Amino acid sequence: AATTNDGATQAGKDGVAAIEAVTVPEDSQVKQDAKDAVKREAEAKINNINNASNLTGKEKDGLIKQVNDSASKAKDDIDKATTNAGVQTAKNTGISNIDNVKVPSLDETKTAANQVVDDALGKKLDGIKANTNLTDDEKSKLTTEANTAAKNAKDKIQAATTNDGATQAGKDGVA
Repeated sequence: AATTNDGATQAGKDGVAAIEAVTVPEDSQVKQDAKDAVKREAEAKINNINNASNLTGKEKDGLIKQVNDSASKAKDDIDKATTNAGVQTAKNTGISNIDNVKVPSLDETKTAANQVVDDALGKKLDGIKANTNLTDDEKSKLTTEANTAAKNAKDKIQAATTNDGATQAGKDGVA
């Protein structure tokens, strides 16, 4: 509490200086921080994609494009936002969309390819069984051929070292 005119004047000056020292983040800084967060998330996801040894160059390119598209949209949405809350929402949505770009593991791809073969085999065996124009010997022979083809396809799927290789082995097995 100031007890003199000079003290009161100095307290006023100190108060003004304290108020002026409070920095209010500029709209552009809030947006820049949000864009930087999106950029860091995209870079981390792209690094993850590039380090995935089970992906071909084509698969990596496709996933990286998804990440870049999500990041670009997030940055546009951040620029269009008119409030800090809008910036935050755009940032969070962008990061979530980047996180949702799934890097499939080789095991997941092999499982999916095996399922394609199993589904095709099931349909083929049902067709053989339901065909009344075939003798039991013919049905038995066709069933053996279908099972052998499925086993060969599954062996190729298991031997695949890339997602594309596993997927193609599955497609080849049902062709």
